[in-house]
Amino acid sequence: ATGANANSFILRPGGQIIINDQWGQVAGGQGRWADATGIDLNGGTFRFNGASSLQSVETIGAVTVSKGSQITLAKSNAGSATLSIGALTQATNGTLLLFPSGANTLGIPASNPTLFERLITTSTISLNGLTTNGPGVVNGGLAPVWIVDATANSYVGYDSMGLGSGFQTLQSTGSTSLNLGQLEYSNRITAASPAFTTANLTAGTATVDLSSAQTLGTGYNASVYALRTNSNLQPDVAGNSLTIVSGGLLFNGSPTFSPTTYSATQKGTTPMQLLFGAAGAGKGYIYVQSGQTPTINAQITAAGLVKFGTGNLVLQGSNTITGDIVVNQGVLRLVNPVSGSGTAINTVTNGQNIILNGAGLHLTSYIAGTSGRDALLASGVQMTGYLPGTVTLAGDSTIINSADGGNGNAYQQRFGNLVFADLGASTPITLNSSGNLTFAGTTTLGANNNVFYTQFFNTGRTILEGVVSGGRITKLGAGSLEFASSGNTFGTAGQLGLDVYANSRNDATSTVQSLTRTGTPFGAGDIVLNP
Repeated sequence: ATGANANSFILRPGGQIIINDQWGQVAGGQGRWADATGIDLNGGTFRFNGASSLQSVETIGAVTVSKGSQITLAKSNAGSATLSIGALTQATNGTLLLFPSGANTLGIPASNPTLFERLITTSTISLNGLTTNGPGVVNGGLAPVWIVDATANSYVGYDSMGLGSGFQTLQSTGSTSLNLGQLEYSNRITAASPAFTTANLTAGTATVDLSSAQTLGTGYNASVYALRTNSNLQPDVAGNSLTIVSGGLLFNGSPTFSPTTYSATQKGTTPMQLLFGAAGAGKGYIYVQSGQTPTINAQITAAGLVKFGTGNLVLQGSNTITGDIVVNQGVLRLVNPVSGSGTAINTVTNGQNIILNGAGLHLTSYIAGTSGRDALLASGVQMTGYLPGTVTLAGDSTIINSADGGNGNAYQQRFGNLVFADLGASTPITLNSSGNLTFAGTTTLGANNNVFYTQFFNTGRTILEGVVSGGRITKLGAGSLEFASSGNTFGTAGQLGLDVYANSRNDATSTVQSLTRTGTPFGAGDIVLNP
């Protein structure tokens, strides 16, 4: 009502800003958000709700996509909702989920042309790969694969007819007479369609929607631009490779890559290579639909991985990843192979750093088959495993010792270093630990408060072996938090450094323990034991 917009907001992972449009004018003429004021989504959600029976439009400034960001667009009744933004910029490893109200309402709808939701940007959106185009389409191809329509669980194009309609969902109907402005994948592989062979796919540029289990053609090392799949993909007996040039792999189901064992006595799977970017030199962006749990047995070669979408992704193999592994949403389950032959093999992460942007990480380890290709052995022997590198918590995150997301196993799993990002005094980061976890390297806390919620699965032990430095610790949960270094420096002398709260379970209590009898295992600050 004052004509001024107070749009100084900082979003955090899981945070949300909602704009509700209404009939009538807003004083100042700039709607409910200043037209030139931007926002860093930072793992949060920006939502625009249209008014009933109104062609609602809101204009905002530049938008930065960092961590796992979301934009929700919701028309109301007979109206539409258009969010017009300035520049759209991807921060390092940022991903963007678009949530229109329906599977066919983003951009130019497949049916009623006046009932739509649109996201329009002043940025030039790069379009690549092949698409099947409907009448009037002048801009075919996929937008960057870090952008997904999470309502339809599909990739998007942009401004298909050149009329300023913004992002456009890729359909997969197989229709020979597409509606005006519609985009589809260039290749649909169904039970009744041509198989996954070189004769049917344009190498490096095909955008593929796979909805029927397939075996790669004999000796055929497939190369596609992007892949959407809800079905198993099996290599031939000699092993194949699949290259995804854009790095875009979208799971709209729970398939397995390389699901079949190759002999009755050796239960490892048939060898398969999964490469992101040309010759595996690119970054993989793997989206998983909510409620789904796909499994990749193929050995991955990539310059880093970004997992997004709220579903679960299982990686089990000896991989060649050479950059950070980032989890923006959902859960990454790692089934880590440990060599049983005496010859070292790559771990499931190849020693790379893991960044959790308010997400989940599960780890268990198995003795690998003698082939060293994956973690499946007929005996199913579990054991303690070790993933070197650093685990960084950039939002509230959960780490569980488990292969299936359920009960933890009895074998301690080990990581390298642990880092808590600092989001300011008002936003402490919480690590929810299942127990049976050890961080063998240093632990670097944020400058303010850092919360350990340790659960009591099996031994219930969360062990910090190396030097712990930084701000103070709040300890919650029935499990044990254990310090092994005599040289810990966390906290500040004369101030609260370790704040321990009791637990209400009648079979366990909240404990902190020292595994050394000398030095400062409990840091430099004061200790408070709370009831």
